[in-house]
Amino acid sequence: MTPLVLPCCLGALALAGADPLRVDADFPGGAAHVIDIDQSTRRVRFQVPQSDSLRSWWYFHVSGVRPGETITLELVYGKARARRAAYSLDRRLWRFTAPGVEDEATGSLAYRQRIDGAEAWFAWYAPYLLADAVVLVDRAERASPHAKKFILCESEGKRPVPAVRVAQPGAADDERFGVWIQARQHAWETGGSWTAHGLVEWLISDEPRAAALRRKAAITIVPIMDVDSVERGLGGKWQQPHDHNRDWSDRPHWRAVDASMREAARLDAAGRLDLFLDLHDPTWQAGFEFWCNPYPTMTGVRRRNTDRFLAAMKAEIVGPLRFDPEVYSPYPVDTPTAGNWSSQRTRPTVVGGTCEIGVCPPGDLVGDPPSFQLIAGRQLGLAIERYLDLRNRTDARAP
Repeated sequence: MTPLVLPCCLGALALAGADPLRVDADFPGGAAHVIDIDQSTRRVRFQVPQSDSLRSWWYFHVSGVRPGETITLELVYGKARARRAAYSLDRRLWRFTAPGVEDEATGSLAYRQRIDGAEAWFAWYAPYLLADAVVLVDRAERASPHAKKFILCESEGKRPVPAVRVAQPGAADDERFGVWIQARQHAWETGGSWTAHGLVEWLISDEPRAAALRRKAAITIVPIMDVDSVERGLGGKWQQPHDHNRDWSDRPHWRAVDASMREAARLDAAGRLDLFLDLHDPTWQAGFEFWCNPYPTMTGVRRRNTDRFLAAMKAEIVGPLRFDPEVYSPYPVDTPTAGNWSSQRTRPTVVGGTCEIGVCPPGDLVGDPPSFQLIAGRQLGLAIERYLDLRNRTDARAP
């Protein structure tokens, strides 16, 4: 979090009779380094803070706005270059800005947006913070007798890592499938958390297929893994000694990774883990991808089950974000990622991998963030239900 108050050019401002624009990021998830504020042109020039190893997340508050005026935000440096940034007047309802305009000479990206209020919050994408995860698991437990919240662990920063498990009486324990889903090993990739949020909302709903999934599976969802980086306004990727998704080794450094790995391994050893998904977002893209590094050489029942799951995703994830049927394998199979661990270090019947859910509004979609991630979460739930259909129980479990 970076406190910033930088009014400039006060002489021109006084002539205009306007309040000075002020910028601050002193709140959970806040991050920005303001270079300067031109009060006469109402332009804020900023960059992602040096403390962010990937320079990949920005989120700040602007006050002193004349309601109805258009202000300009110029991102001078940083990888979080959304074609449309996200903004909000109340930090609850988020909208996309007008498309950013790139300066070919400098490479900066400028967003011009009319603001119908005296203040606004701007971010690379709609933020999803620890408080949002806490509200989600609390609401799930209150809304459904089949949802039980729990704390996966306490982070290095002594913050809780909230999670929820959903299961409805139906299948016997020795027949019940096990699903583990986690998001935000890379803190700046908020699309993963919003997708997990949409999945939980669907899972505790009255929809018949949600109830069917609850009866035949126990589904665990961790909305944010790297809660410390999320709350500190850091991107999280490439942090030292390594990020969470390079920590899936025999001796994990991060408490959340250690707890997640231990619990998933315990379920697997008991024959109660069938699907493990690690949710990310691949920055400014408009698709839903599945990454599985061992896939090109995968054989036997794991390959058959993975192909069955791919077919289920293709059938259910139909838009606004559409499923890409190509399986991506960008890393060596010995890279210590959650996707590699889950697709190699578990029983051969388990399907494991990474879902990359984009944050770019697809095509001519008229919608605001995070609407299409919430839809993607619901559709992911439908795909899981299709894959774990009772008719496939023998095939899904057989070696």
